[in-house]
Amino acid sequence: MSQVLIIEDNVDLSTLFQMALEISGIQADICRDGRDALSKIRAQKPSVVLLDMHLPNISGETIYTHIKLHYKEIVVLVITADRQLYSKYKSQAKAFLKPMSMPELQSEVRAIL
Repeated sequence: MSQVLIIEDNVDLSTLFQMALEISGIQADICRDGRDALSKIRAQKPSVVLLDMHLPNISGETIYTHIKLHYKEIVVLVITADRQLYSKYKSQAKAFLKPMSMPELQSEVRAIL
């Protein structure tokens, strides 16, 4: 079981995030759908979730709220290209605006773990 769950529907970006973390020695699983993400969160209870806000089936905002209500111990890193959502979440969680720095992502996840 991974300590990090990447919830990102873009195949290239999710793979890039996973590779960047693995280079740092951090195992990460990928989920590309909001509905599947909720199931994986329940089953795995990861330490960190990298959460894209625009997802198929269930939005990142819904997933964020679910995690904060039911899994307070999970740290959520919000990842979005949407400047409005970035502005909304940067005061509530660590938020990254796409495109983002892979060294910054690696550093942030390492600091949490």
